[in-house]
Amino acid sequence: MKSIVSYPERGPWGDARYRGNCSGHLIADLVREFRPKKFVDPMVGSGTSRDVCADLDVPCWASDLRDGFDLTQDDIPVAFDFGFVHPPYDRIIPYSGSMWGTEPDPRDLSQCASYEDFLAKLDAATFHLYDALRGGGNLAVLIGDVRKQGVLYPISRDMKWYGDCVAEIIKVQHNTWSSRVAYSGRQFIELAHEYLILTRKPKGWAIPVRVTTFETANLATQAWRNVVQAALEVLGEGAHSLAEIYHAMLDHPRVKAARERKQDWMAKARQTLQMYAQVFTHVGRDAWQLVNLGSA
Repeated sequence: MKSIVSYPERGPWGDARYRGNCSGHLIADLVREFRPKKFVDPMVGSGTSRDVCADLDVPCWASDLRDGFDLTQDDIPVAFDFGFVHPPYDRIIPYSGSMWGTEPDPRDLSQCASYEDFLAKLDAATFHLYDALRGGGNLAVLIGDVRKQGVLYPISRDMKWYGDCVAEIIKVQHNTWSSRVAYSGRQFIELAHEYLILTRKPKGWAIPVRVTTFETANLATQAWRNVVQAALEVLGEGAHSLAEIYHAMLDHPRVKAARERKQDWMAKARQTLQMYAQVFTHVGRDAWQLVNLGSA
């Protein structure tokens, strides 16, 4: 295996009608690469992992929520040295009440009320699998990012990685539903890959966890040019008086800090407007607006 893999064909394993299932060739390559003594897939979906392991004569335990097994809570009943999980990607494909069952199951990761709820359940599921893994064994999580209303949610970065990192493999996606949809008039970069995150469980009590945090930048150090620009963007298109600009800037951390130090921040704002002729346009006696990008 290499850090980028591509499987145009899903192979004969599992049920091809089950949406979101991955190519069995990936499972086969993992088995050949790591040669596990016991393979576990607790979100087996259409049965791809079970079928691949049967063909390669590798002992496998597999189950799924549709079979009544909840990875976030239920104990895995076997000892194993390789765990594989391919969870839902938030609400992109609903499973319970759609692919199986007549009603949505509240335990289903594809039926979470919010992205935060999804991440919490995903972390609980992957930790439960990792926690049951034998020391020295490997965990493989196949996950993709999602986009909602034009905003990317990088699940692979937002989720917790348990264990020592072994590899992050990019898997090219083929024959996805989104690739068959036309998004007229919208800026849309198609998501055409997934991530296979591989970690190893060290022996002993310690559990390494890699976490990516989401933080807001320290606006108290933001440049005055950008503070004034942001104020005009908040005010909207057209020209605005100095009084309106001052009012829009009033709650900005940079302005608050200047006020605490008794600095003349209004004079700084006027100086900034006058300094950047390619950013701000003087309109009338005391009105300003942002430069029209179309005329730049």
